[in-house]
Amino acid sequence: MGADESWASPYSPDVHKAAGMIAAQANCPIENAISKMWDRADADDASIDDIAAAVLNRSIRFTEAI
Repeated sequence: MGADESWASPYSPDVHKAAGMIAAQANCPIENAISKMWDRADADDASIDDIAAAVLNRSIRFTEAI
């Protein structure tokens, strides 16, 4: 273990990048963006990493709920 890894995230860097994109697209906090990815992963029977990859390659887009 490095210096202080108590903050280490269970998510890949791509999930974090995708969460940032979703937060901007849907105008929501990062925590909600992660939840949106999990919801989509469950609905699509996919992994959160699959959803993140689709967000990063722009084949999935999240918008603000109205």
